[in-house]
This record gives sequence, structure tokens and C-alpha cells, in this order.
Amino acid sequence: MSFPEDNLRQRAQPAAHNAIKAGVIYCALIYALGFAMGVLRHYGLAPALGERVAVIIEAPLMVLASWYVCGWALVRFVVPDGVAARALMGAVGFVCLMALEAFVSIVVMQRSVERHLLYLYGEEHRLGFLAQILFALIPLVRPRAR
Repeated sequence: MSFPEDNLRQRAQPAAHNAIKAGVIYCALIYALGFAMGVLRHYGLAPALGERVAVIIEAPLMVLASWYVCGWALVRFVVPDGVAARALMGAVGFVCLMALEAFVSIVVMQRSVERHLLYLYGEEHRLGFLAQILFALIPLVRPRAR
């Protein structure tokens, strides 16, 4: 015997699965771009303009890229327009992004956890962290490209 709740659960499961996949890929693509931009910022812009100005230049470009990559992921993974699926996509993307940031900072660059957090949330990088928060929120407001 089938209950209406079972049918609802079956329909919700692919939406959640698609949102999770979209969030992971959204993160991976933006992280790869951000890694490349970070190298350019650190070795190119920051020595010439200062770290704060370099972040001011980089952050809007990353938010813009996030907007377009999010639109692509919404279509590619058929993420529904509902708040739950979109919030899940953004949350998964953000958690993955923070985990990748921590891994590279702590394991690869051999910073302590304290130094990583001071770097990530330090005065010169606050705008970058705000861009990461916007990255997480974009799926909630981004219309799906048709």
C-alpha cells in the first residue's frame, strides 16, 4: 500500500540529490577559479597595489563568476526553484568551499588553525569572506537560465 507521504518523499529525494550534486560542482568550479585568481592576486596585484586593493578587485569578479556558474549548475543539475533545494545547494557549496580553504591553508600551507582563521577573517580579507557568503546565497536568488 502506498501512502501520499511516500510519493512526496520519492519526488523530494531527486531534488535534494540534484541540489547536493549542483552544490559540489558549483563549489569545485568556483574554487578552481578562485585558486587561480588568488595566485594572481597574491603574486601580481598585491605587491603592486596592496593586499586590500587586490581583494577589492578580486571579490566582485568572483561574485560575478559565481552568479554565472550557479546559473549553469541550476540548469545542468535541474535544481528546482524552491527555497529548500536552493538553500541546500548553497549550503553544500559553502561547506565544501570552507573545507577546501581550510585544507589548503592548514595542510598545504602549514598554517595553524588559529592562523588560518585569522587570515580568513582578518581585516584585509573580510571582503573576500563576504564574497564567499554571497556565493552561498546566490542559489537562493539566481533565476534559472532558460
